[in-house]
Amino acid sequence: MVDPSPFGGLVFWRFPHYCAKTDPSPVDFSSARPRRTCIQSFPLLPGQDLVALPDFSAGAMENWGLITFREGLLLASGLPVPEETSSQLSIIAHELSHQWFGNMVTMKDWGEVWLNEGFANFFETAVFLNKNDGDLHRSLHAEISFDNALENDCFATSRPLSSVIDTPSEIFESFDSITYDKGGAIIDMTAKIMGRQKFRKGLNHYIRKFSLRNTQGDDWWRSIDESLEEDKEHRDGGPDGGVLKMWYFGSQWTKQMGFPLVTLETVNSTTIKIGQQRFLKGSYALELQKYRFPSYRYKWDVPLFCQEGRQDLGMKWLKRGRNTNKVGVMPLLMG
Repeated sequence: MVDPSPFGGLVFWRFPHYCAKTDPSPVDFSSARPRRTCIQSFPLLPGQDLVALPDFSAGAMENWGLITFREGLLLASGLPVPEETSSQLSIIAHELSHQWFGNMVTMKDWGEVWLNEGFANFFETAVFLNKNDGDLHRSLHAEISFDNALENDCFATSRPLSSVIDTPSEIFESFDSITYDKGGAIIDMTAKIMGRQKFRKGLNHYIRKFSLRNTQGDDWWRSIDESLEEDKEHRDGGPDGGVLKMWYFGSQWTKQMGFPLVTLETVNSTTIKIGQQRFLKGSYALELQKYRFPSYRYKWDVPLFCQEGRQDLGMKWLKRGRNTNKVGVMPLLMG
């Protein structure tokens, strides 16, 4: 049986037997289409079919133009369970985003698989931007994903997002929380630094430039820089007060494992001292030799977003080249 979608070019396919046991309707899909938040149109396809299968071991698969799902991941159960709908929307958005990130533009090698899965993870949360209760759903999903990334990236056994693949087993191992959760978190951080409109412009520039081609992480970051060249604000928005180079910033977060523990110390009523060091559990373990001595020495340029209640107070930088920075803040931040 076929359920045409009112959302343009989407068709849902299901087996008739599903009607006998549950509501046959697909989930409310009005907000789950990635183009509604960032991307312009379906990639080189007249439409998109979404097929519900009685049993499917992979759960869902992003075949170009014909995405397959296990029935429970695509079709509504008919029960008022918000968590179920949120999960379905996330999965559908994840697979749809692969039509651009993975199918239309594909990574050059398995060491850059975050370019596929990180973007898909990012769109799992972006899908909630257009829902009435979207802030709650997005915050919950993002928090779980973010926590997973931190939990897995704090050990010496972690790896960079842009990895070196030496064996077939490392390909399988690369489909992990680092690729999905940390990849999505880095992209989300990039969007916050740039702002929604500039990030959208950068996404579309990347997709147009590399359509039906293969890319690596450097291509993504340099493409973002190209999209910002005409923007006056980015010329003095970098950590050192000069040009904001996303390639240099992004490489720090994708070519070395781990993340910084940021510490804050009160200096006076209008100034705080901010420092960083790599957060590491099990400090007696050693990293793999190929990842042990990154060129950035486990230091990062860290964007610090200041907020009081719902009031946005702007962004400050903790610079990679310094152990501590003194940053002026408004008195209300100090309580």
